[in-house]
Amino acid sequence: MKKILALFSIILISFNTHAYRFAYTLSSKTIVYADQALKIPIGYIKPGRKLKVADKSLKRNTIVGLVVTGRVAYVKTKDLQFDLEGQELDENPKIKEHNVDILFKTAEDKLTENNYFVFDYSIIDGGAEWDQLNESLGSADSSDIASYQFKVEHRSPQKNTGFSFALSWLTSSTESVKLKTLVGDAEYQFRLFQTELFSIEGYAGGSLSGDIQFKTGLDQISKGILIGYSFGGRVRLFPFSQYGLYGAAGFKKILPKSTDPLAT
Repeated sequence: MKKILALFSIILISFNTHAYRFAYTLSSKTIVYADQALKIPIGYIKPGRKLKVADKSLKRNTIVGLVVTGRVAYVKTKDLQFDLEGQELDENPKIKEHNVDILFKTAEDKLTENNYFVFDYSIIDGGAEWDQLNESLGSADSSDIASYQFKVEHRSPQKNTGFSFALSWLTSSTESVKLKTLVGDAEYQFRLFQTELFSIEGYAGGSLSGDIQFKTGLDQISKGILIGYSFGGRVRLFPFSQYGLYGAAGFKKILPKSTDPLAT
């Protein structure tokens, strides 16, 4: 154990005392990674920044190291233009700020980033009470409740938690009664496992509607409010890409309140 610690100390000293070089960011967003495999993005640097980077590139000259807020990070060399031995670059990029070690922002610091628009279609079993209502109104059978949901999710690759806000349209129709309502939903997510390819997460949330309507074949209309809650699990494909898919299974409880009685 002592040999390993001693070697680690030597590596740190070597990184700090050996020669460094300057480079300029060229890309609109030079992504900064926490690992050499470039699997964990931790932020970005704006274009035209002058950086102090390691004197040697790694991974066949594809990445180079630098220090970000006291920790070693990595960027792609193709996103940089190097200033070799202090010589002036042939095509010097426009520098917005001089001698900036790094202008760094972590992705999770801003709610305007790592947001995803999602469309979700699901089928909800109405349960015993929904079946009883249909039966009391003379329907031979009941139908499931369809949910069409549009939501905005905030999910950062640096965290294993996330949240979302959504609007859902719930509707169902049988020969004896029709249901419809617009519902507001909020959800908390906890990722149990995640990679760039897929993630596994659990979720829990609540629902609220100020106007749920039941309409019978006799043109009776009963209105009220709805409260509810849900929980379950979800598997996502390409969770942090621009486009992705997921499948989910869970339990959702909806409770109509203050509704007018229907004549049966």
